[in-house]
Amino acid sequence: MARAEQLLEDMLDAGLRPAAQTFTVLLSGHARAGNVDGAAALWARLEEFGVEPGVPHYNCMIQAHARASRLDKAEEWMARLSGTKSGPNTHSFGALMDAHANAGNFARCRELVEQMKAAGLPGNRVIQNTLIKAYTAAGELDSAEAVVGEMAGCGDPELAPDAYSY
Repeated sequence: MARAEQLLEDMLDAGLRPAAQTFTVLLSGHARAGNVDGAAALWARLEEFGVEPGVPHYNCMIQAHARASRLDKAEEWMARLSGTKSGPNTHSFGALMDAHANAGNFARCRELVEQMKAAGLPGNRVIQNTLIKAYTAAGELDSAEAVVGEMAGCGDPELAPDAYSY
């Protein structure tokens, strides 16, 4: 990340203004590493350059906190995103679900799936596999098998179980 941050500084030194996508790429790097402090510092710079935070920026903040096992903060970022005009997308829910799945919070994962459906957002194989992971982490094997059965019986090849599902 140090090299990427230096490239941002080089860009600024050259008189170029970073675009929203520039921040998405940098935030994503911090998010994948679970580097909450780096992500927060970068988030603070969005306003400096007049970049309006979009769903991808919020998703990175959710993911950074999720990867750092800071579920309360990940939930706060999801709430902030929910208060925006665009609101969360499937990736937002997936990042938060993954954190809860890793913690064995299958009930919260199920709630998130229901919220996603209520918002009219499409599910996908990743969401279903994350729900399976949550159930298995909590020892709820019957529930995990039921999700696999739903996936197999839905008739949509995009939602059919894959090797990870099993």
